[in-house]
Amino acid sequence: MICDHCGKEPATQAQTLVENGKKRTVYSCAACADTASPPKLDRPCAQCGQREGHIKLTRVRPQGRVVTYICDTCATKR
Repeated sequence: MICDHCGKEPATQAQTLVENGKKRTVYSCAACADTASPPKLDRPCAQCGQREGHIKLTRVRPQGRVVTYICDTCATKR
């Protein structure tokens, strides 16, 4: 695979992104991975903050409901 950012170097990292409900994989070389900004997440995982949260957790507290999201990876670690 070739880096999706520079289009020149071999990719050393792959990142799966979810945008508008569709998954896509972005490949990056080491240089581009170091300089690339992290993707904006609509619902970041409450535990790791690195992946999109797909599992909705609702807790009822005296002051109201608290809604958080966790990713599939963190959910399997519980």
